[in-house]
Amino acid sequence: MNKLIVMTEQFDFNSPQEEIRMRKEKYKTDLLEKIESFGIELDPDRKDQHLIVDPEVIEDMVSFAEISPDDVVLEIGSGPGNITEKLAERAGHVYAVEVDPRFKPILDDLQSRHPNTDIIMGDFLELELPAFNKIVANPPFSILEPMIQKLSDLDVEQIVLAIGEKYYRRSVAEPGSGDFTKTSLFTQAHFKSSVLRKLEKEVFFPKSREIAVIMKLLSVGGRGNSIMRHISNAFSKNAGQRVNILVNNIINQFGPRMSKSDLRNHPDKIVPLSLHISQGILSKRLQELSNNEISSLVRRLISVNQRVR
Repeated sequence: MNKLIVMTEQFDFNSPQEEIRMRKEKYKTDLLEKIESFGIELDPDRKDQHLIVDPEVIEDMVSFAEISPDDVVLEIGSGPGNITEKLAERAGHVYAVEVDPRFKPILDDLQSRHPNTDIIMGDFLELELPAFNKIVANPPFSILEPMIQKLSDLDVEQIVLAIGEKYYRRSVAEPGSGDFTKTSLFTQAHFKSSVLRKLEKEVFFPKSREIAVIMKLLSVGGRGNSIMRHISNAFSKNAGQRVNILVNNIINQFGPRMSKSDLRNHPDKIVPLSLHISQGILSKRLQELSNNEISSLVRRLISVNQRVR
């Protein structure tokens, strides 16, 4: 009798933890059956399709973005619309961007139930976008660099992303370090980043190849580093420009103001040579620089307005 009681308690299928697990499993099963009913087979290799199949993660993403009826939200990579629907329940308007035409019938049905949603079929990187103030997305990890570059040119208050953990490490990497990349430059020039939650590979289907995080990017507007923003804009809008032109522009715009006499006599006058930027880098075009060269260049250039005046 005692043994029976112990076993009954051990396998209590009505425990809160078990109910949560079963609810998550049902959500995942229902979502995948819905996708299958439309004849869609996810393609993680060619299209980098990894859906979030944990409803708690989706709820966290929407909550972290502090969505209200005053917000116009853009979603990048809406897939079957499981995040889109949660956004539509809280936002004033939602623009859902999806490149895979197979999802269109599912998204059209969602739009019929949520008139505050517009479905935009096409490649996010090539689209002219409507006005919005927030982004919530589980985008393909493979488009991260061009996506961040495009977002840095847009007027957006905040962004909440499910994204690979290594991107967050890059987003806070110091210029001059091995982790600093062109993506780091675009992020740091325009946003302040923070991690809100770690995501295990199992919250995605198919399972993600790497650990991910929910990350928030807040626009720094005019409060950011002016030199870094200048460099970022040059890479974004004039990548064919030679590095020596960018360096001279930054020295002239942000360097200390000196008289001709000061320039002759000052031992630490700012010229490209005094920044110890090699001639090999100075002669290259911005688009030709490696990440290591970008990291070194940014570290040296952001020191310009810190030097003696």
